[in-house]
Amino acid sequence: MKIFIPLFIFLSLITYKQASSQFIIKTLKDLETSVRFAKRHSFDNEKSYSDIEGTPYLCEDFKPGEVYTIDSFLYKVPLRYNIYADEIEFKMDNITHWFAEPQNIVYVKIDELVFVYIQLDTNKNKKGSYYELLVEGKNKLLYKRNITFTEAQGPKPYIEAKPAQFQKGGDKYFLQINNDLPQLITNTKSIIKA
Repeated sequence: MKIFIPLFIFLSLITYKQASSQFIIKTLKDLETSVRFAKRHSFDNEKSYSDIEGTPYLCEDFKPGEVYTIDSFLYKVPLRYNIYADEIEFKMDNITHWFAEPQNIVYVKIDELVFVYIQLDTNKNKKGSYYELLVEGKNKLLYKRNITFTEAQGPKPYIEAKPAQFQKGGDKYFLQINNDLPQLITNTKSIIKA
């Protein structure tokens, strides 16, 4: 009996190690063969983001990240969130890519921030959206970041020309109950109503 317990613990640890290791894939090459993605599309007739004041990104640089998919794979890759385009981006072979089918992603973690993709229509006709997950559980508290784009304006009498720019603002909180569609929180009554 004394030999059986340590043997059982040893075999359990080996089995656990094998089971957990099959869910972690660390390379971009594995991501390339497993998850459908697309090259970064050009913005507004080849206009570059660098020609515009402000930034469309949560953070300009790619940060350490994790992508957990519905087929139980975890990819550890550098990521960044393009708030304006509402896309998670990663770089491969010096080309920026984004996930073409984000509904296959359970969550994305960039540094310490966790993002979930929520499909807005069950028929999948409408595009979904990424939300930052603030509180997880049966009822989730979500945070939706927003960046607006303002076209460049030419000079007018007594008014100088204004360059095109990205502006932060209009961020909103949402409540998701039992995996239903997120409901906008505007005040305390909207929380009670939900």
